[in-house]
Amino acid sequence: MEVGVNKEALSTTKRRLLQQQMRGTAAQERSKPIRPRPPGTVVPLSPEQRRVWLHASQHPELPLYNESITIHRHGRLELGILEASLNEILRRHEIWRTSFSADGRPVIHDDLRVTLLFADLSGLPPAQREAEALRLAAADAQTPVPLDQPPLFRARLVRMTAAEQRLYLTLHHIIFDGVSISRVLLPELSAIYSSFEQGKASPFPAPKLQYGDYALWRELHVNSPAVQQHLAYCPSSCPANCRFCAFPSIGHSLLSPAIGVRQNASIFHLSCWRNSASCAANTALRFIWRCLPRSTCCCFDTVARTISSSAASPTDEGGRSSKP
Repeated sequence: MEVGVNKEALSTTKRRLLQQQMRGTAAQERSKPIRPRPPGTVVPLSPEQRRVWLHASQHPELPLYNESITIHRHGRLELGILEASLNEILRRHEIWRTSFSADGRPVIHDDLRVTLLFADLSGLPPAQREAEALRLAAADAQTPVPLDQPPLFRARLVRMTAAEQRLYLTLHHIIFDGVSISRVLLPELSAIYSSFEQGKASPFPAPKLQYGDYALWRELHVNSPAVQQHLAYCPSSCPANCRFCAFPSIGHSLLSPAIGVRQNASIFHLSCWRNSASCAANTALRFIWRCLPRSTCCCFDTVARTISSSAASPTDEGGRSSKP
């Protein structure tokens, strides 16, 4: 999709910045690095978590954000060592020891252990064994994970035969995503189990950062003077009769700061619509372009760039990026 831009209506400075953006040579603002937060600091919801929490808390009876994976293990497996390995991962990562209060406040539990559920199906005929294993996995996947009851995941070991085991994991998306599963959980579980099996300690050093450090950094960044200057630009530069700016605000607490400058109802609904699987980013952009008045209005630029950049990001919402 091509969107016409009247370059002649732009100032010399804006034309130069536009050319730099189109060439990809525009200077990027640098934010402060993420650092460990001081002890006792209140941990906020990250924008990615806020969207998940808002949706999930409205429908607690549905498994909207259950993530289910199956780990196949061929060979000998010790139930006690596997449970100890999972608890070591819990100890290392506070995000997986986090629950959420009714008002969306993260609650980190310092001393939390998971009990590994176990089912021995090795005595059943092969066909019945497979059917029962799938029934157990489906039941776990379809049972909601309460946000206020840690840990926000379930682990079930199913013994198919003496030499074949399956580990069924059902994880809530507010604390897990595909990246954290494939790059953190599975590699650490394999390495820690191997070390514990040999009577050794965990091979990993203590993490330098926790997910709460990122969430706090993100909140401080959005509230920084540099970002607030950008957020203040739209209201001050839009024409007085801008119909798009006239929509009522629905409040910062329910929205990600990245959704839009005005954070009004239209931007919120368009962002949610863009997130659906049936809507491509270019379709959303066409819709916005038709709806907005053909006058100079920074709202279009704000929403368009937000949707485009979010759709191009593999870590958007859900997070995930920044999802744990």
